[in-house]
Amino acid sequence: MDVSPVDEDDADGNMPEMAARSFRLRSDARNLSRFYLERCRKVGLSEASKESAQLEATTLCEASQPGSSRAVLLFTDCSGEACRVTLRVQWLRI
Repeated sequence: MDVSPVDEDDADGNMPEMAARSFRLRSDARNLSRFYLERCRKVGLSEASKESAQLEATTLCEASQPGSSRAVLLFTDCSGEACRVTLRVQWLRI
């Protein structure tokens, strides 16, 4: 499987900490979105709010608690029967 190393960025001003990884899967964008949304729910994150989705259309799921917020963004680039998938996790400490 074609998998990238984890790319990490520290928080900078109002920018959250971020980690991202890309890989290639045999699937389509709709199935990938459903699959990863279910995984988000299993770890306590909710589907992205309408407001979050309007600000960042790729936001898949999120969670907030006093002092921090987390979001998972899903990027897909599909052709044929496979997609290049990038998952980015953002964590902002308030």
